[in-house]
Amino acid sequence: HNFHCVPAAMFTLFEIMSSPTLESYRQPLSNNPVLVLFIVVFVLFGSFGINGLLTGVISESIMDKNQARVDDLRQERETKRRLLEHCSLELFNDLDPEQLGSVSNECIMEHQEDI
Repeated sequence: HNFHCVPAAMFTLFEIMSSPTLESYRQPLSNNPVLVLFIVVFVLFGSFGINGLLTGVISESIMDKNQARVDDLRQERETKRRLLEHCSLELFNDLDPEQLGSVSNECIMEHQEDI
């Protein structure tokens, strides 16, 4: 009675995949040995398929989180680099008041604690 139409058969196969207890299907299975072979193959391949699907989803999630973390670290490094560039430019401008584009070694040694 579980395999009398396609929707009922699909639901029955889904039930077998989710909980492979075959006690309630003893009567249809004893009358049709080919059905036993089909269900065993279906459960085996279905189990591997579900296992592969879950592994793929979990792996993809881990890879996405890792990529987000790498992007966050890159953004943080870029922010630090910009801050260093800005502070260095301010210090250079303070040490070069005549806007000559160069600072002497003596001036750098005098302001070593600022650096």
